[in-house]
Amino acid sequence: MNPSPLKTLILTVGTILGIMLIASCQEEQKEQNRLDPETDVKMARLMAVKNAELKKEIEWLKQQHEREVNEQQAMLDNCQQQKAALEKLTNKEIREQVDSVLVTVMDQAARLRQENENLKVQIESLKAELEQLKTKSSE
Repeated sequence: MNPSPLKTLILTVGTILGIMLIASCQEEQKEQNRLDPETDVKMARLMAVKNAELKKEIEWLKQQHEREVNEQQAMLDNCQQQKAALEKLTNKEIREQVDSVLVTVMDQAARLRQENENLKVQIESLKAELEQLKTKSSE
């Protein structure tokens, strides 16, 4: 179904009139704002005050951020120093324990070598006694 040309014409004219009405209202509003210099001055002052407040707030936030960064950096430095000290202490303790175990093992090894020598001497002595007993019994 095609709309009739009359309806199309009425719709087009209505749309154009509506657009013109809206545009003229906006123009009127702009002109009223332009014609009222007191309002412009008040708005400019208000914006200047607001800008000054915002600049102060930004500066305060920057200072606050810098303080927090410095505090965090100090905490990080302190933690790293503590970590290094603990690693050094841990390495020292490990070295001392290894040395202690090593000394103990070496002492035990020396004692066992001595015991082995004593046992070898006893074995030789017992072999000699056995030989003597064999020779006495064979006689």
